[in-house]
Amino acid sequence: MLGSGALVQVFSTGLSGKLHLFGGILLQKCGVGNCGVQNRSVGVLRSLLVNVLSTVVVISAASCAVAALPPETRKELADLQKQLKEAPALLKKNEVDKVKELIAAVDARITELMIPEDEKDRAWTGLKTALEKARYALPVSFEKEVTPIVKTNCLRCHSEAQASANLRLDTYAAIGKGGRSGPVVFPKVPNRSLLAVKLIHPDEKLRMPQGAAKLKDEEILTVVRWIEQGAPFDGADRDAPIGDSLVEKKPPVQVVMADGSETVSFRRDIAPMLVNICIGCHSGNNARGDYRFETFEQLLQGGPTGNTVVPGKPDESYLIDLVLRQDPLKMPAGQAQLKLSQAKAFETWVREGAKFDGTDPKAPIRTLVPSDAEMEAARLAAMSDADFEKRRIEQAEALWKRVAPR
Repeated sequence: MLGSGALVQVFSTGLSGKLHLFGGILLQKCGVGNCGVQNRSVGVLRSLLVNVLSTVVVISAASCAVAALPPETRKELADLQKQLKEAPALLKKNEVDKVKELIAAVDARITELMIPEDEKDRAWTGLKTALEKARYALPVSFEKEVTPIVKTNCLRCHSEAQASANLRLDTYAAIGKGGRSGPVVFPKVPNRSLLAVKLIHPDEKLRMPQGAAKLKDEEILTVVRWIEQGAPFDGADRDAPIGDSLVEKKPPVQVVMADGSETVSFRRDIAPMLVNICIGCHSGNNARGDYRFETFEQLLQGGPTGNTVVPGKPDESYLIDLVLRQDPLKMPAGQAQLKLSQAKAFETWVREGAKFDGTDPKAPIRTLVPSDAEMEAARLAAMSDADFEKRRIEQAEALWKRVAPR
Protein backbone atom coordinates (compact mmCIF):
# COMPACT_ATOMS: atom_id res chain seq x y z
CA MET A 1 0.00 0.00 0.00
CA LEU A 2 1.34 3.42 -0.90
CA GLY A 3 2.10 5.75 1.99
CA SER A 4 1.98 9.54 1.97
CA GLY A 5 5.72 9.71 1.35
CA ALA A 6 5.70 7.46 -1.71
CA LEU A 7 3.07 9.41 -3.54
CA VAL A 8 4.62 12.85 -3.63
CA GLN A 9 2.98 14.10 -6.79
CA VAL A 10 0.02 12.60 -8.61
CA PHE A 11 -1.81 13.37 -11.81
CA SER A 12 -4.09 11.46 -14.10
CA THR A 13 -3.48 10.96 -17.78
CA GLY A 14 -7.07 9.83 -18.31
CA LEU A 15 -8.97 12.39 -16.22
CA SER A 16 -6.75 15.42 -16.86
CA GLY A 17 -5.79 15.76 -13.23
CA LYS A 18 -9.22 15.25 -11.72
CA LEU A 19 -7.99 12.35 -9.60
CA HIS A 20 -5.47 14.64 -7.94
CA LEU A 21 -8.20 14.62 -5.30
CA PHE A 22 -7.13 11.24 -4.02
CA GLY A 23 -3.40 11.93 -3.90
CA GLY A 24 -3.62 15.56 -2.84
CA ILE A 25 -6.32 15.28 -0.20
CA LEU A 26 -6.11 11.75 1.12
CA LEU A 27 -2.45 10.79 1.10
CA GLN A 28 -0.60 14.10 1.11
CA LYS A 29 -2.84 15.89 3.60
CA CYS A 30 -4.36 13.11 5.68
CA GLY A 31 -1.63 10.52 5.72
CA VAL A 32 -2.82 6.96 6.23
CA GLY A 33 -5.13 7.44 9.21
CA ASN A 34 -5.09 10.98 10.51
CA CYS A 35 -8.09 12.39 8.66
CA GLY A 36 -11.14 13.63 10.48
CA VAL A 37 -13.25 11.43 8.20
CA GLN A 38 -14.56 8.09 9.39
CA ASN A 39 -12.06 5.30 8.81
CA ARG A 40 -14.36 3.59 6.32
CA SER A 41 -14.61 6.73 4.20
CA VAL A 42 -10.83 7.07 4.27
CA GLY A 43 -10.61 3.49 3.12
CA VAL A 44 -12.93 4.21 0.23
CA LEU A 45 -10.81 7.13 -0.88
CA ARG A 46 -7.68 5.02 -0.61
CA SER A 47 -9.22 2.15 -2.61
CA LEU A 48 -10.42 4.61 -5.23
CA LEU A 49 -6.86 5.80 -5.60
CA VAL A 50 -5.56 2.26 -5.96
CA ASN A 51 -8.22 1.44 -8.55
CA VAL A 52 -7.13 4.29 -10.80
CA LEU A 53 -3.39 3.86 -10.50
CA SER A 54 -3.46 2.38 -13.98
CA THR A 55 -4.15 5.89 -15.32
CA VAL A 56 -1.95 7.75 -12.86
CA VAL A 57 1.72 8.58 -13.19
CA VAL A 58 3.73 8.32 -9.97
CA ILE A 59 6.94 10.34 -9.87
CA SER A 60 9.65 8.13 -8.42
CA ALA A 61 13.40 8.00 -8.33
CA ALA A 62 13.61 5.84 -11.41
CA SER A 63 12.55 6.99 -14.86
CA CYS A 64 10.22 4.81 -16.92
CA ALA A 65 11.50 6.21 -20.18
CA VAL A 66 13.46 3.90 -22.45
CA ALA A 67 14.42 6.31 -25.22
CA ALA A 68 15.89 9.73 -24.51
CA LEU A 69 14.07 12.94 -25.32
CA PRO A 70 15.79 15.13 -27.91
CA PRO A 71 17.62 18.02 -26.17
CA GLU A 72 15.51 20.68 -27.90
CA THR A 73 12.29 18.98 -26.75
CA ARG A 74 13.60 18.67 -23.20
CA LYS A 75 14.44 22.38 -23.21
CA GLU A 76 10.96 23.29 -24.47
CA LEU A 77 9.35 21.20 -21.74
CA ALA A 78 11.47 22.98 -19.15
CA ASP A 79 10.46 26.36 -20.59
CA LEU A 80 6.78 25.40 -20.47
CA GLN A 81 7.13 24.28 -16.86
CA LYS A 82 8.80 27.59 -16.04
CA GLN A 83 5.83 29.43 -17.57
CA LEU A 84 3.44 27.47 -15.36
CA LYS A 85 5.29 28.69 -12.28
CA GLU A 86 3.72 32.08 -12.95
CA ALA A 87 0.24 30.66 -12.26
CA PRO A 88 0.21 31.08 -8.43
CA ALA A 89 1.23 34.74 -8.68
CA LEU A 90 -1.41 35.38 -11.34
CA LEU A 91 -4.09 33.74 -9.21
CA LYS A 92 -3.15 35.93 -6.25
CA LYS A 93 -3.82 38.91 -8.51
CA ASN A 94 -7.17 37.34 -9.42
CA GLU A 95 -6.08 37.04 -13.06
CA VAL A 96 -7.89 33.73 -13.47
CA ASP A 97 -8.49 34.11 -17.20
CA LYS A 98 -4.76 34.50 -17.83
CA VAL A 99 -4.07 31.30 -15.91
CA LYS A 100 -6.73 29.46 -17.91
CA GLU A 101 -5.18 30.72 -21.14
CA LEU A 102 -1.74 29.64 -19.94
CA ILE A 103 -2.98 26.17 -19.02
CA ALA A 104 -4.75 25.80 -22.37
CA ALA A 105 -1.65 26.91 -24.28
CA VAL A 106 0.66 24.52 -22.42
CA ASP A 107 -1.81 21.65 -22.76
CA ALA A 108 -2.17 22.28 -26.49
CA ARG A 109 1.60 22.37 -26.95
CA ILE A 110 2.04 19.08 -25.08
CA THR A 111 -0.49 17.50 -27.44
CA GLU A 112 1.29 18.95 -30.48
CA LEU A 113 4.64 17.53 -29.39
CA MET A 114 3.24 13.97 -29.57
CA ILE A 115 5.95 12.59 -27.32
CA PRO A 116 6.14 8.78 -27.59
CA GLU A 117 5.41 6.79 -24.44
CA ASP A 118 8.97 5.48 -24.24
CA GLU A 119 10.36 9.05 -24.20
CA LYS A 120 8.17 10.38 -21.38
CA ASP A 121 10.87 10.89 -18.78
CA ARG A 122 11.10 13.19 -15.74
CA ALA A 123 11.00 16.31 -17.88
CA TRP A 124 7.63 15.29 -19.27
CA THR A 125 6.18 14.06 -15.96
CA GLY A 126 7.44 17.19 -14.21
CA LEU A 127 5.62 19.37 -16.73
CA LYS A 128 2.44 17.30 -16.49
CA THR A 129 2.52 17.52 -12.70
CA ALA A 130 2.94 21.29 -12.85
CA LEU A 131 0.06 21.49 -15.32
CA GLU A 132 -2.26 19.47 -13.07
CA LYS A 133 -1.32 21.55 -10.03
CA ALA A 134 -2.19 24.70 -11.94
CA ARG A 135 -5.54 23.21 -12.95
CA TYR A 136 -6.28 22.13 -9.39
CA ALA A 137 -5.53 25.61 -8.05
CA LEU A 138 -8.08 27.30 -10.33
CA PRO A 139 -10.91 28.80 -8.25
CA VAL A 140 -14.17 26.86 -8.31
CA SER A 141 -17.30 28.90 -9.02
CA PHE A 142 -20.15 28.01 -6.68
CA GLU A 143 -22.82 29.30 -9.06
CA LYS A 144 -21.34 27.94 -12.30
CA GLU A 145 -19.76 24.65 -11.17
CA VAL A 146 -21.10 23.51 -7.80
CA THR A 147 -24.72 24.60 -8.26
CA PRO A 148 -25.41 22.40 -11.34
CA ILE A 149 -24.18 19.35 -9.40
CA VAL A 150 -26.35 20.16 -6.38
CA LYS A 151 -29.45 21.02 -8.43
CA THR A 152 -29.23 17.83 -10.48
CA ASN A 153 -28.45 15.41 -7.67
CA CYS A 154 -29.56 16.82 -4.31
CA LEU A 155 -32.64 19.04 -4.45
CA ARG A 156 -35.13 16.22 -4.90
CA CYS A 157 -34.63 15.46 -1.20
CA HIS A 158 -33.11 18.66 0.18
CA SER A 159 -35.21 21.65 -0.83
CA GLU A 160 -38.02 23.74 0.57
CA ALA A 161 -40.56 21.21 -0.69
CA GLN A 162 -38.80 18.30 1.02
CA ALA A 163 -35.96 18.79 3.49
CA SER A 164 -34.76 15.32 4.46
CA ALA A 165 -32.86 15.36 7.78
CA ASN A 166 -33.92 19.02 8.08
CA LEU A 167 -31.29 19.81 5.46
CA ARG A 168 -31.94 22.21 2.62
CA LEU A 169 -29.42 22.78 -0.15
CA ASP A 170 -31.49 25.09 -2.34
CA THR A 171 -29.83 28.32 -1.16
CA TYR A 172 -26.26 29.13 -0.16
CA ALA A 173 -27.50 30.29 3.24
CA ALA A 174 -29.26 26.96 3.79
CA ILE A 175 -26.11 25.02 2.85
CA GLY A 176 -24.18 27.02 5.45
CA LYS A 177 -26.83 26.38 8.09
CA GLY A 178 -26.72 22.61 7.72
CA GLY A 179 -29.29 20.15 9.00
CA ARG A 180 -30.15 17.80 11.83
CA SER A 181 -26.55 16.58 12.10
CA GLY A 182 -25.16 20.11 12.14
CA PRO A 183 -23.08 21.91 9.50
CA VAL A 184 -22.43 19.97 6.30
CA VAL A 185 -19.66 22.27 5.08
CA PHE A 186 -16.54 23.20 7.02
CA PRO A 187 -14.71 25.70 4.80
CA LYS A 188 -11.20 24.55 3.87
CA VAL A 189 -11.74 21.17 5.57
CA PRO A 190 -13.40 18.84 3.01
CA ASN A 191 -12.63 15.69 5.00
CA ARG A 192 -14.90 16.97 7.82
CA SER A 193 -17.62 18.24 5.50
CA LEU A 194 -20.54 15.84 5.15
CA LEU A 195 -21.45 17.43 1.82
CA ALA A 196 -18.26 15.87 0.43
CA VAL A 197 -17.83 12.83 2.67
CA LYS A 198 -21.35 11.54 2.02
CA LEU A 199 -20.60 11.44 -1.71
CA ILE A 200 -18.02 8.67 -1.20
CA HIS A 201 -19.60 6.77 1.71
CA PRO A 202 -18.77 3.03 1.41
CA ASP A 203 -22.34 2.02 2.30
CA GLU A 204 -24.60 2.53 -0.72
CA LYS A 205 -27.59 3.03 1.59
CA LEU A 206 -25.88 5.97 3.26
CA ARG A 207 -24.07 7.40 0.25
CA MET A 208 -25.54 10.44 -1.42
CA PRO A 209 -27.46 10.94 -3.61
CA GLN A 210 -29.55 8.22 -2.02
CA GLY A 211 -30.97 5.62 -4.37
CA ALA A 212 -28.98 6.98 -7.32
CA ALA A 213 -25.67 6.29 -9.02
CA LYS A 214 -22.50 7.57 -7.39
CA LEU A 215 -21.39 10.94 -8.70
CA LYS A 216 -18.61 11.08 -11.25
CA ASP A 217 -15.09 11.61 -9.91
CA GLU A 218 -14.98 14.99 -11.64
CA GLU A 219 -18.13 16.10 -9.81
CA ILE A 220 -16.87 14.92 -6.43
CA LEU A 221 -13.59 16.69 -7.08
CA THR A 222 -15.39 19.93 -7.91
CA VAL A 223 -17.26 19.86 -4.59
CA VAL A 224 -14.10 18.98 -2.66
CA ARG A 225 -12.01 21.71 -4.32
CA TRP A 226 -14.73 24.28 -3.64
CA ILE A 227 -14.77 23.39 0.05
CA GLU A 228 -10.98 23.25 0.17
CA GLN A 229 -10.88 26.79 -1.24
CA GLY A 230 -13.09 28.04 1.58
CA ALA A 231 -16.55 27.34 0.09
CA PRO A 232 -16.76 30.87 -1.35
CA PHE A 233 -19.98 32.37 -2.70
CA ASP A 234 -19.94 34.18 -6.04
CA GLY A 235 -23.66 34.83 -6.43
CA ALA A 236 -25.68 37.94 -5.67
CA ASP A 237 -27.98 36.85 -2.85
CA ARG A 238 -27.19 34.11 -0.33
CA ASP A 239 -30.89 33.58 0.35
CA ALA A 240 -31.87 33.31 -3.32
CA PRO A 241 -32.21 29.94 -5.06
CA ILE A 242 -28.79 28.60 -5.99
CA GLY A 243 -27.80 29.56 -9.52
CA ASP A 244 -30.15 32.54 -9.43
CA SER A 245 -27.42 35.00 -10.38
CA LEU A 246 -26.94 33.19 -13.71
CA VAL A 247 -30.61 33.32 -14.64
CA GLU A 248 -31.34 35.97 -17.22
CA LYS A 249 -33.50 38.58 -15.57
CA LYS A 250 -36.68 39.12 -17.53
CA PRO A 251 -38.33 42.51 -17.92
CA PRO A 252 -41.22 43.17 -15.54
CA VAL A 253 -44.55 41.90 -16.78
CA GLN A 254 -47.57 44.10 -17.39
CA VAL A 255 -50.36 42.82 -15.15
CA VAL A 256 -53.84 43.85 -16.29
CA MET A 257 -56.50 43.71 -13.60
CA ALA A 258 -59.88 42.16 -14.36
CA ASP A 259 -62.81 44.56 -14.75
CA GLY A 260 -65.64 42.07 -14.24
CA SER A 261 -66.56 41.68 -17.90
CA GLU A 262 -64.57 38.44 -18.28
CA THR A 263 -66.33 35.11 -18.72
CA VAL A 264 -63.38 33.21 -17.21
CA SER A 265 -61.96 34.24 -13.84
CA PHE A 266 -58.31 33.56 -13.04
CA ARG A 267 -59.05 33.24 -9.34
CA ARG A 268 -62.14 31.03 -9.71
CA ASP A 269 -61.37 29.00 -12.86
CA ILE A 270 -57.64 29.02 -13.67
CA ALA A 271 -55.83 29.16 -10.31
CA PRO A 272 -57.39 25.92 -8.96
CA MET A 273 -56.19 24.01 -12.04
CA LEU A 274 -52.69 25.44 -11.71
CA VAL A 275 -52.49 24.61 -8.01
CA ASN A 276 -53.97 21.12 -8.20
CA ILE A 277 -52.42 19.95 -11.48
CA CYS A 278 -49.48 22.09 -12.63
CA ILE A 279 -47.56 23.75 -9.80
CA GLY A 280 -46.32 20.44 -8.40
CA CYS A 281 -43.97 20.18 -11.41
CA HIS A 282 -43.44 23.89 -12.01
CA SER A 283 -42.19 25.14 -8.66
CA GLY A 284 -38.99 25.20 -6.65
CA ASN A 285 -35.41 24.99 -7.90
CA ASN A 286 -36.05 21.91 -10.03
CA ALA A 287 -39.05 23.27 -11.92
CA ARG A 288 -39.73 21.19 -15.03
CA GLY A 289 -38.48 22.92 -18.14
CA ASP A 290 -37.01 25.65 -15.91
CA TYR A 291 -40.48 27.20 -15.89
CA ARG A 292 -41.73 28.26 -12.46
CA PHE A 293 -45.11 29.84 -11.99
CA GLU A 294 -45.74 29.90 -8.29
CA THR A 295 -46.94 33.49 -8.68
CA PHE A 296 -49.06 35.20 -11.31
CA GLU A 297 -46.10 37.32 -12.41
CA GLN A 298 -43.99 34.20 -12.98
CA LEU A 299 -46.80 32.70 -15.04
CA LEU A 300 -46.77 35.69 -17.39
CA GLN A 301 -42.96 35.88 -17.51
CA GLY A 302 -42.85 32.44 -19.08
CA GLY A 303 -40.00 29.98 -19.37
CA PRO A 304 -36.96 29.46 -21.60
CA THR A 305 -39.15 28.45 -24.54
CA GLY A 306 -40.43 31.99 -24.84
CA ASN A 307 -43.94 33.39 -24.76
CA THR A 308 -45.83 30.93 -22.61
CA VAL A 309 -48.77 33.28 -22.14
CA VAL A 310 -49.38 36.15 -24.59
CA PRO A 311 -52.38 38.13 -23.31
CA GLY A 312 -55.08 38.36 -25.96
CA LYS A 313 -53.29 35.96 -28.31
CA PRO A 314 -53.93 32.28 -27.54
CA ASP A 315 -52.50 31.27 -30.94
CA GLU A 316 -49.12 32.67 -29.87
CA SER A 317 -49.27 31.27 -26.32
CA TYR A 318 -47.19 28.13 -25.85
CA LEU A 319 -49.28 27.14 -22.82
CA ILE A 320 -52.36 26.77 -25.02
CA ASP A 321 -50.42 24.60 -27.47
CA LEU A 322 -49.38 22.32 -24.61
CA VAL A 323 -52.82 21.79 -23.09
CA LEU A 324 -55.07 22.00 -26.15
CA ARG A 325 -53.45 21.64 -29.56
CA GLN A 326 -50.38 19.40 -29.57
CA ASP A 327 -50.90 15.84 -30.76
CA PRO A 328 -50.40 14.03 -28.48
CA LEU A 329 -50.97 16.56 -25.71
CA LYS A 330 -47.83 16.95 -23.58
CA MET A 331 -49.27 18.67 -20.55
CA PRO A 332 -49.95 17.88 -17.84
CA ALA A 333 -47.12 15.33 -17.99
CA GLY A 334 -47.64 11.87 -16.54
CA GLN A 335 -51.23 12.56 -15.51
CA ALA A 336 -54.73 12.36 -16.88
CA GLN A 337 -55.28 15.09 -19.42
CA LEU A 338 -57.28 18.17 -18.62
CA LYS A 339 -60.91 18.00 -19.53
CA LEU A 340 -61.63 19.75 -22.80
CA SER A 341 -63.71 22.30 -20.91
CA GLN A 342 -60.73 23.08 -18.67
CA ALA A 343 -58.34 23.49 -21.60
CA LYS A 344 -60.90 25.70 -23.34
CA ALA A 345 -61.14 27.80 -20.17
CA PHE A 346 -57.38 28.42 -20.39
CA GLU A 347 -57.77 29.48 -24.01
CA THR A 348 -60.67 31.83 -23.24
CA TRP A 349 -58.81 33.37 -20.29
CA VAL A 350 -55.83 34.16 -22.54
CA ARG A 351 -58.07 35.48 -25.33
CA GLU A 352 -59.78 37.82 -22.86
CA GLY A 353 -56.42 39.32 -21.93
CA ALA A 354 -55.07 36.96 -19.24
CA LYS A 355 -56.34 39.35 -16.60
CA PHE A 356 -55.81 39.04 -12.87
CA ASP A 357 -58.61 39.23 -10.32
CA GLY A 358 -56.55 38.54 -7.21
CA THR A 359 -55.00 41.05 -4.82
CA ASP A 360 -51.23 40.63 -5.30
CA PRO A 361 -49.64 39.23 -8.51
CA LYS A 362 -46.40 38.62 -6.58
CA ALA A 363 -48.10 36.42 -3.97
CA PRO A 364 -48.20 32.62 -4.34
CA ILE A 365 -51.06 31.45 -6.52
CA ARG A 366 -51.85 28.92 -3.80
CA THR A 367 -53.17 31.75 -1.63
CA LEU A 368 -55.96 32.27 -4.18
CA VAL A 369 -57.20 28.70 -3.82
CA PRO A 370 -58.79 27.99 -0.43
CA SER A 371 -58.35 24.58 1.14
CA ASP A 372 -61.31 22.34 1.96
CA ALA A 373 -61.09 23.43 5.59
CA GLU A 374 -61.03 27.10 4.61
CA MET A 375 -64.04 26.65 2.32
CA GLU A 376 -65.96 24.87 5.08
CA ALA A 377 -65.12 27.65 7.53
CA ALA A 378 -66.31 30.26 5.05
CA ARG A 379 -69.56 28.35 4.49
CA LEU A 380 -70.22 28.14 8.21
CA ALA A 381 -69.42 31.81 8.70
CA ALA A 382 -72.03 32.71 6.08
CA MET A 383 -74.78 30.75 7.83
CA SER A 384 -77.54 32.48 9.74
CA ASP A 385 -77.86 31.75 13.45
CA ALA A 386 -80.95 29.63 12.80
CA ASP A 387 -79.25 27.55 10.08
CA PHE A 388 -76.16 27.07 12.23
CA GLU A 389 -78.29 25.90 15.18
CA LYS A 390 -80.20 23.51 12.92
CA ARG A 391 -76.90 22.08 11.59
CA ARG A 392 -75.59 21.61 15.14
CA ILE A 393 -78.71 19.71 16.20
CA GLU A 394 -78.61 17.47 13.10
CA GLN A 395 -74.95 16.61 13.72
CA ALA A 396 -75.65 15.84 17.38
CA GLU A 397 -78.57 13.56 16.50
CA ALA A 398 -76.50 11.74 13.87
CA LEU A 399 -73.68 11.21 16.35
CA TRP A 400 -76.11 9.92 19.00
CA LYS A 401 -77.55 7.38 16.57
CA ARG A 402 -74.05 6.05 15.83
CA VAL A 403 -73.05 5.57 19.46
CA ALA A 404 -76.49 4.44 20.72
CA PRO A 405 -78.40 2.98 17.76
CA ARG A 406 -81.15 1.55 20.05
